[in-house]
Parts: sequence; structure tokens; C-alpha cells
Amino acid sequence: MLVISGIYHFKLTKIGVRRDVCYNCKKQCIAELWQSFQCYHLYWIPLIPLGTQREWKCTLCGADPRRKPAIGGLLKVLSVLLMLIFTAVTLAVWGASPAESGNAGVIWGLRLGFPAIVALLFWATFLRKPKPEPTVEERRALVEPLGDTECFYCRGPLESAPNPHCPTCKVTIYRD
Repeated sequence: MLVISGIYHFKLTKIGVRRDVCYNCKKQCIAELWQSFQCYHLYWIPLIPLGTQREWKCTLCGADPRRKPAIGGLLKVLSVLLMLIFTAVTLAVWGASPAESGNAGVIWGLRLGFPAIVALLFWATFLRKPKPEPTVEERRALVEPLGDTECFYCRGPLESAPNPHCPTCKVTIYRD
């Protein structure tokens, strides 16, 4: 039985903006703070209210700019394991002499190609030392914060009482 469920975002509103460095795309970006009332739904019927949630989103890639992506290393390890399986299958299935099957060139290409790919992936995953890149904190130190005199979106004047915010757009300018 097909179960259709998910989370609705009611009254999605942009409430803040800042300049930031995104962990995901590794570029300087404009990060927007979105607020919504979230509700779990089953077959498009809202069932369980989850409350008001706030999420930062990078305008370039849509991810949370301060959350580290965790899939990179796992994907590399899985690709090495998958290529090891392909190599074992290739050597086991075509273990007989390639001259009998008539596709000697293809068989020898796979026999030599898969182990070469496994060796390259193993080196890239486990042995290669990546170039030291500046940390995200060092990159953030170089980011120039948004101005506190003019709104980033409507170019109107900002009010500075407690935090800089635009009375027209209702967007707060964050500097952290």
C-alpha cells in the first residue's frame, strides 16, 4: 500500500537575511531566514502540528549554509565497495579463457579496467591528502556584512532599533 506523507509549511515568510559562506557550495552567499508553521500530513490531510520552525537557506544552493554535508565520505567508500564487487564478478564470471567466448578484447578490458578503477578510487578515498583549505570560520571572517542603512531587497531605509530591520519588507538584517 502506498503511503503519502510529509510536512506542510504554512505561512512561509522570509524574516531575515545575512551574508554568509555556505558549507555546501563553499561560496559566499546571501542566506535567508524563513519561518513557517509546520504540520505533518498523511494523504494531504494535516494531522500533527509541529509548531513554528525557522530555517536558514543559501540563495545559491538552497541548503542550510551552516550545516555540514555528511554524505561525501560515505559515497566514496560505497563507490570503492561497488567497484570491488564489479571486479570480483568480472573475474569470477569470465574466469575461463577469453578466447572461448569470442569477446576477448572486452573481457580483458574489464579484467584490467575494474581493478585499475578500484585502485584509483581507493587512492582518492583513503590515501590522498587533500589540499588544506581555509576553514569556514576563516572564510566567514572575510565576508563583509550587509549594510545597515539600506534594505537589501527593496533598497528602502532601515530602522536600527534593537536590530537593523526594514519596516517595508519586515526583514531583519543579521550580522553574525
